[in-house]
Amino acid sequence: MVVLLQSIQCKWNIALIDLWNDAAFNDITTEQRSRYMADSIHPTREGYLEWWTPYLKRIIITIIS
Repeated sequence: MVVLLQSIQCKWNIALIDLWNDAAFNDITTEQRSRYMADSIHPTREGYLEWWTPYLKRIIITIIS
């Protein structure tokens, strides 16, 4: 799916927030990962509140600025 989204990004010249391949986003400890993720792709409530939402907010502000 990520590869397909990258193709769509190129074709339509749109922004893409790729958390899967984002090294800075994924640079968390094993302890944080176990707290923030229910499984390999689904965040927990805490993950959304403390990790995903603040990061996405910063990225979106950068995109629209």
